[in-house]
Amino acid sequence: LVMAELQYSSVSARDSGYKVGIPDPVFFLVFADLFCYALLVDMILHFVLEFPRIDFWKGRTGYRWFNILVIVQQFLGTIGHLSFPGGRSTSTFRIVVAQLSVLRVIRPMVVLPEIAAQIHTPITELRVMIRSLTGALQPLILCCIPFIFFIANFGVFVCEGTIIYLVRNSGNNSSPEVQLLVDSFGSLSVSMLSLYQAILGGMDWGDLYSAMTPLSWYLKATFLCFICFNFIAMLNIVAAVFIKVTFLRSEND
Repeated sequence: LVMAELQYSSVSARDSGYKVGIPDPVFFLVFADLFCYALLVDMILHFVLEFPRIDFWKGRTGYRWFNILVIVQQFLGTIGHLSFPGGRSTSTFRIVVAQLSVLRVIRPMVVLPEIAAQIHTPITELRVMIRSLTGALQPLILCCIPFIFFIANFGVFVCEGTIIYLVRNSGNNSSPEVQLLVDSFGSLSVSMLSLYQAILGGMDWGDLYSAMTPLSWYLKATFLCFICFNFIAMLNIVAAVFIKVTFLRSEND
């Protein structure tokens, strides 16, 4: 329903030349509200059955907290289209809530395999894959910490070298080579983004090395060591952690 509503709205906005904003199709709004109320009634009934030991975190599916998020998002959406009619493309509140509707798209993929497992429906592989993906969020966050640490450290190193070069050669900063160097390592944030792209495929690390041509040899040599370390050690360790998490999830199931 969410995807159909978005497709309808995008086609309508395109046909109008994007001059009248994103429309509010009443059909989709009514059905989305009805489904939200049905989910709310279902949750209230489960609270009644579980009383006085109500589990707000896991519940019968293990993802009750996610259901609560979906209900809150839909109620905020209802408040938004009633308070700001026709303002889906102009109201900041409605824009944020509409983008959070992705939670309603994710919910079936997360919840339904758990329900199917309880009624012994043979979709074990799908359930294992989804549980592995959801269980990988915490390892992902933990792996990002050393990853960002190494990028930030080398970003400081190469950015400092770039600034020193630009200051010492201030009379030659208009050449294409220097401009490419500034675009790649002109500030710490730009340096970290360039290194991030080089490691994860956003750009070829050889192009980034070519941008370092004006710099000293030790900066270029350190860059090669940085690339080697991340491709051989860092990425493989991260992949190993995710594979281990997947196996542990599979064994538990």
